[in-house]
Amino acid sequence: MAPTPRPDAVAIQVPGRLGRAGAGLLCAGAVIAATSCSGAPVASPTLRLQRAAAATANAKSFEVRLLREEVIYQAPDRVEQIEHGFGSSASVSSNGTYSTSGLELETITKLYIGGRYYEAAGPTGKPAPFSVSARCAGNSNLADYVLGVLRAVSQSSDIHASGHGFAFTVPRGGAVPATTSGVATVAHGFVTTITVPVSGIPIEIDISSVNTAPPVPTPKGATDSTVSCTPVSGTSTASSGSASAPNTSSAP
Repeated sequence: MAPTPRPDAVAIQVPGRLGRAGAGLLCAGAVIAATSCSGAPVASPTLRLQRAAAATANAKSFEVRLLREEVIYQAPDRVEQIEHGFGSSASVSSNGTYSTSGLELETITKLYIGGRYYEAAGPTGKPAPFSVSARCAGNSNLADYVLGVLRAVSQSSDIHASGHGFAFTVPRGGAVPATTSGVATVAHGFVTTITVPVSGIPIEIDISSVNTAPPVPTPKGATDSTVSCTPVSGTSTASSGSASAPNTSSAP
């Protein structure tokens, strides 16, 4: 009796005397053609990454991590971005002496909720009050950039397999500030990492908790503040997808 081929194996044409039985044996272990043993077509690298990028960009939520930045995205327009770095504080004593503290761990929490921007900054581990203002055009975040790249990749035809991932190139436009080449990995139908060069150094952006990320609540008791927005040519707010490239510097 001929072995039963695995439904996910790939069929290959075998010339000569092997016939159906021989083909079944090879079907059970070979992965080198574009048709599965069940007859279903195997998606090309371009189509696989396009589909995964579109599914991730259209998700209701996800989390992103890049170096010292942690981001939660909740569709369509709620983002929490936490930045960890180092900072110092200055003070003036009653006798007029000016002094500064040494460098200490600092956390900046930025919230982008619709057209409002919230920010709280202070020493790590010590709750800090939020201020709130209108969000200026061009005030973008890491989630904006990731969404921009995902949407561009979902439309790109410049994709090919590369190791365990997919190499891609997307043109400048919208949330992508420059022509960008990188490598993405896919798992369970979603993009899990995007590696892009920043100042010539490959930087990996991790994407997780797709459709299961925690909520981004609106802070209570935020202090109103007024900001002067500088017009930025060719940019817009997050609701229309504007973004900048990843910022790899420490929080101030």
